[in-house]
Amino acid sequence: MKSSSVIAYLCLLFVSCAGVTRSEQDVQQFYNAFRRAAIDGDVSRLTALTAFPFQTRGELDHDPIQYHNAEQFAVLVERILSERNVDNTKTVRDVLIHYPRIAPGDYQGSSESFRIENLVFERRRGRWQFTFAYLTLRGE
Repeated sequence: MKSSSVIAYLCLLFVSCAGVTRSEQDVQQFYNAFRRAAIDGDVSRLTALTAFPFQTRGELDHDPIQYHNAEQFAVLVERILSERNVDNTKTVRDVLIHYPRIAPGDYQGSSESFRIENLVFERRRGRWQFTFAYLTLRGE
């Protein structure tokens, strides 16, 4: 009886570990596709990887959230990728070029959301999507 309990425990442990690995693979595969589309400026591919209504907001907490449909998002893509990073040394596109892997510090409090510079991604209904971007307000 004891050996069957150990075997059952090991099977559950293996399945649990495989699930974590699969989840990490899923997010990395999504990020690879998003990153390639962003670097290439492939608006149609980025649109397919984005949740709508897509949200943007200025960098301050009191800045209002704006909602965008797919057509509005397509117009925003270049602006989003041309935004400067947090320390104002690179564009978001440049950051993506030099940032090929998701790291544990990129997650935002859970394994269901991560952030790379101004960009936020979430897993919704089992699917990773680009959901939000911070934009510098330029006299708007």
